[in-house]
Amino acid sequence: MDRVVRGLRRRPSALIGAGAALLAFGGTAYAVAGSGGGTPSSTVYACVAGSHRTLNLTTADARCPNGQQKISWSQRGARGLVGKAGRRGSAGKAGAAGPQGPAGATGAIGPAGAPGPAGERGPVGATGPQGPVGATGPQGATGPQGPVGATGPQGATGPQGSAAASALVGRIEDVPGDCEFCDTVSFGALSGTASSAVALADVEQQSPNATVVATNLSVHQTVTPPGGNRHFILAVNGNNTALSCFPVSGGAGCTSSATVTIPPNSAIALRIHGHTGTAVNPPTDVRVALQLLPPS
Repeated sequence: MDRVVRGLRRRPSALIGAGAALLAFGGTAYAVAGSGGGTPSSTVYACVAGSHRTLNLTTADARCPNGQQKISWSQRGARGLVGKAGRRGSAGKAGAAGPQGPAGATGAIGPAGAPGPAGERGPVGATGPQGPVGATGPQGATGPQGPVGATGPQGATGPQGSAAASALVGRIEDVPGDCEFCDTVSFGALSGTASSAVALADVEQQSPNATVVATNLSVHQTVTPPGGNRHFILAVNGNNTALSCFPVSGGAGCTSSATVTIPPNSAIALRIHGHTGTAVNPPTDVRVALQLLPPS
């Protein structure tokens, strides 16, 4: 085939003739090439007569006569280069309107417009309900004092009030301790703070210049006796009275609600009488209080 093609290239007139023959008989060659049945082939087959330089179309299965050479080539040539883009055509007619699309999303709120002119004043509305009571305002300034009013009539006499009461409160320090089977006696003042004394006259105090009633005696020892104890007695003008108390064995304090009438200007004191056996009362301080009432 290559020799035939080279011979055709040396004779341009023969190449032109072969091309014309192919154009004239292209359909015949296609039919002959596909005569074997099946899908038409895109390859063209021909027998080249070397003496006359002619092409005789044939099929893929046919054999060329003696002295001729069978050649083939693609019915479609190689793809050419892409041509330049043509000029833009004129715009076509507007198509028919399509169906309405779905509603779009709500757009953002635009800026507020300028205020419009004031409208006419409307009619007065109905009176609304009464509002709640407001908070109390601050107190106003004090006004000027008014004139003195006339004296009113005297009121009725009220009931007599209860009698006034007072109390004596004291602390007796350094009350001495006792020995075994000893009875010791000391004295202490009923008001204020003072040390105990062996002599009554050293601690006696004066009662009011009026008759009073002594009661509600209360005594407490700051050091609790281990076994023995002491007897506490109100002394008036050197005499023991019924207003007295005696702590239970091993107790620190005692009370008495007995009543004793004290004449005006009497000497009063607390008598402390120690009673011991084999147990000894240790030294201590004593807190004392009693109530003084007017006689009923």
